Amino acid sequence: MAFGTRKRLGDILLEEGLISKIQLMEGLEKSRREKIRLGHALIHLGYATEEQIIKAIAKQLNIPHVDFDSFLIDPEVVSTLPEMLARKFKAIPLFKVENKLTLAMVDPMDLMAMDEIQRATKCQINPVIAAEKVIVEAIEKYYRQDSSLTRVYETLQQQESEGEAEAGTGMAAISEIAHDENKVTDFINALLIEAVKEKASDVHLEPEKDLMRVRFRVDGMMSERMTTPIALHANAVSRLKIMADLNIAERRLPQDGRFQLSVGNKEIDVRMSTSPTVRGEKVVLRLLDQSSLLVGLDRLGFLPAQETLFREKISKPYGMIVITGPTGSGKTTTLYAALGSINSLDKNIITLEDPVEYQLPIINQIQINPKIDLTFANGLRSILRQDPDVIMVGEIRDEETAEMAVQSALTGHLVFSTLHTNSAAGCITRLLDMGVQPFLIASSLLLVVGQRLARRLCPHCREPFTPPPALLEELQLEEGAGQFLRGRGCDHCKQTGYRGRIAFFEVLHMSSAIRELVIGRAHTEVIARQAREEGFLPLRTVGLQHALAGETTIEEVLRVTMEVD
Repeated sequence: MAFGTRKRLGDILLEEGLISKIQLMEGLEKSRREKIRLGHALIHLGYATEEQIIKAIAKQLNIPHVDFDSFLIDPEVVSTLPEMLARKFKAIPLFKVENKLTLAMVDPMDLMAMDEIQRATKCQINPVIAAEKVIVEAIEKYYRQDSSLTRVYETLQQQESEGEAEAGTGMAAISEIAHDENKVTDFINALLIEAVKEKASDVHLEPEKDLMRVRFRVDGMMSERMTTPIALHANAVSRLKIMADLNIAERRLPQDGRFQLSVGNKEIDVRMSTSPTVRGEKVVLRLLDQSSLLVGLDRLGFLPAQETLFREKISKPYGMIVITGPTGSGKTTTLYAALGSINSLDKNIITLEDPVEYQLPIINQIQINPKIDLTFANGLRSILRQDPDVIMVGEIRDEETAEMAVQSALTGHLVFSTLHTNSAAGCITRLLDMGVQPFLIASSLLLVVGQRLARRLCPHCREPFTPPPALLEELQLEEGAGQFLRGRGCDHCKQTGYRGRIAFFEVLHMSSAIRELVIGRAHTEVIARQAREEGFLPLRTVGLQHALAGETTIEEVLRVTMEVD
């Protein structure tokens, strides 16, 4: 590995104002005399801390500095490096992507160490730097057989699958975990790692009379992952509350918090919600992979004609574009893709979000905080004085916000927002119900997008499928309309037949005919019927096109879409 021309460590420390020239000279002398690195010499002399030296070396080598406080390591990745070498070189694997192994090291300039590790792991090494103390602690933790995260998790799974009696090794292990703070931490870490690996969007910890049930929501579907004796529940909840900075003594009222984790090469934002039930506190963790929000418009899943129309409308100088759909339908991802597409230095883009799910470059993002009366309405009133070109209001929740968003669109701003409605046409009715005047809606609204997420067929086990004639008749499809597929189930998809998700979109363009219907307060079905006459494709029709393309199944289309009237 070649680092190329770089600044000397001493020069960097001087530039940062961390040491004086006299202290540098003393450090260099001690380094030569005792044959140790300059950084160690300065630490021994008390002129710099280990943290300061590590950050300076990271800057010198242009490599990341890792903070282990919020970094969870997968034990399977740790096992790629033999323990003997980990201890010898004070290094520990963090994550692996294809054949590239990211390795935390005390001394990333030790080329001999990296060569030996590369031979042992048969991987290309990507070094990062971390403090010696934290690496040694990580080695002790992840290589210590009795507290392996995988072993803790598998112990609990084994108890569930074998249905062990209350006495025995399984119960003894649970009892030990429940009363050992380190083992409870290991259990929670294992749970979070497993959830991230399975791409779960939510983790539910639910107390019952004699057990705690753990369920994951994967690809929109809930399924049980494990059960543990109730003895583990209280300490597991307390550990999560500490991570989310919540009050561990308060168990009678709901609480909300958040924390961030690094799992492998993923940055995960975790939203935690507790709710008191008659059997104890239920905890729901929403896991947000921040990288999944940054998707280009061409990867969202629009049909070609829909994408062309969407791109055309988001390029307008003013007007309002609304994304509709239920919670968890991917509205935020669509908004971020739209903003990313038009983001540039010649536009002042300001967002109001609750919460800010990903920090976007150039864009000015504001976190809503109702506790200090920073609501969508108040925030929108304020940012109109900030000379915005584009405004994104995370959600229209009330009449005041709706009216201000519409007025903003009418006064020369491009406004993006979301609404919880069942269809694109339903957005118009919802705004009318909120009290917005129909002529204002007709004048300001450019486009309404309705969307849903459906499970994508597993590419490893999909096979041809002939739907029953009754199903084809219900969908108004003729036999031979196309070849449908289904998932047989395999190890890649955990026998579900599905892996990942796909988005369906319906895009409602505000034509002159539809504007007239809005001014006349026409019903949702009347507006939808007119839109279909103009070429509008409802969600179910779009879903069937994706099913015919072999991307999902008819059952998924029926599950996530409503019948077209």
